[in-house]
Amino acid sequence: MTRSWGASPTAIGRDYDLVLAITRGGLVPAGILAYRLDLREILVAGVEFYTGDGGTHPAPLVTQFPAADLLRGRRVLVIDECGRPARPWPRSSGGYGRPAGS
Repeated sequence: MTRSWGASPTAIGRDYDLVLAITRGGLVPAGILAYRLDLREILVAGVEFYTGDGGTHPAPLVTQFPAADLLRGRRVLVIDECGRPARPWPRSSGGYGRPAGS
């Protein structure tokens, strides 16, 4: 489910095993939320959306993603800065699907 943090990160809930930070905008919020939610495992997915000339790619490009065995069966809190509506992950993400609730 795509959620807005509102006034308190604890409104997110504590039923996660780890945090998956989406570069680059999700790195700092992921660290803050992991600390506040006492989650000690943080993984990173490399995603490129903005181009060097200030434009954007037609879809986010997943340049690196954690191995499937690190995510399988785990409750993952995905953190990204999202200034746009949530969209399905591109196919190159390894088939991990869509943001929950979308």
